[in-house]
Amino acid sequence: MSNDEMEATLLENGFTPKDIAHMQKLIRRRVKEGDTETTLLSLVPILKHRFYNVFSIVSLIIAVCILNIYFKHPISAASFISNVIVTLVGLCCTYHIGALSLSYKSYRYCKKKQG
Repeated sequence: MSNDEMEATLLENGFTPKDIAHMQKLIRRRVKEGDTETTLLSLVPILKHRFYNVFSIVSLIIAVCILNIYFKHPISAASFISNVIVTLVGLCCTYHIGALSLSYKSYRYCKKKQG
């Protein structure tokens, strides 16, 4: 399947032109590093596996927040607020660095393609 056909398929399955542009940017970055065999078709499963990793990190951040609140019982207001702020900053960084929306769309596309 050519890149144009794959791009059309991805657009039909919930990806936006902005998502496709971001994926092309990732492919160009990998080509600069010497990986010349990366295409849209090979990038989608990579992003699917990234979704598993990012989801695990998000779950870990939330679990640490909950456990921190639970084991500091009774918790002061300042400690609670700082805990929530650090958790939100961690979640925002993970969301942007891990490209959670793009990896989720790839996960959903691969799951739909399998079933």
